[in-house]
Amino acid sequence: MRQLEDLPIWARLLLGLAAILLAVVFILLASYAGQTEVYPLPAPSPFDQHLVDLDIRSLDDAYQEQIRHLFHTWLRDDTGQPIRLINGARKARTAYIAARTVIEKRQ
Repeated sequence: MRQLEDLPIWARLLLGLAAILLAVVFILLASYAGQTEVYPLPAPSPFDQHLVDLDIRSLDDAYQEQIRHLFHTWLRDDTGQPIRLINGARKARTAYIAARTVIEKRQ
């Protein structure tokens, strides 16, 4: 196998350019992978209030399920507890408040 020092200068430059181009492509792909499309709100309908009620019930259920999960985790593994439960509950509350705020803006 040839060493890098054995390649002519034009081949080294071409190799370096290809490496830079490949790195830029990977960076662009990684930045696009994290983006999600936001769908516009549909036109008002007679079902809007029912959908809001369903969203609130689903959010309440998800919050309760997460808190139950935290307690189940504590019962199975008490390592680092209760701080793990407290931190998990804080995250769940923060997410609940953010989601509930968005839902109530739709009302």
